[in-house]
This record gives sequence, C-alpha cells and structure tokens, in this order.
Amino acid sequence: MNKQSNAFHLVTKAFALLGAFICGFFAATQFISSLFALPDLIAVLLGCAKAVLIALLALAFWNAGTHSKNSFQINPFSGPR
Repeated sequence: MNKQSNAFHLVTKAFALLGAFICGFFAATQFISSLFALPDLIAVLLGCAKAVLIALLALAFWNAGTHSKNSFQINPFSGPR
C-alpha cells in the first residue's frame, strides 16, 4: 500500500511562499507609510497595528510554505508534534 504524505503539494507550497512574500511586502509598506502620518497619532497606531497583523499573516503563510504545517488548524487535545 502507498503511504500518503502529510506534506503539502508543491503548488500549494509555492503559492504559500508567494503569499508570504506579498504579505511581507504589504506589511513593510504599511508600516513605512504609517510613519509618514506622524502628526496624527491615531493613524500611526492603527497603521502599525495593521502592519503587525499583516506580518503575522505572512508568518503563517511562510510556516505553511516551508514546514507544510497549517497554522490555523486548532487541535486542543493533542500534544506538540
């Protein structure tokens, strides 16, 4: 019998890494553009918060692309793998 692999398909990995690159680029540009709105403190804080959330999404895509692991899957009663 053929044993199925738990790794993601190659195309899925490629698109996950592409998504990580795009989200990382958007996070960097959002952070830089929020610093140019310096007189408005609320806009700076909201822009930095959006940049952090986009960076976390990029990290999840990077984790999926490199380690073939779904960061959004919740297994509450399973131990660490």
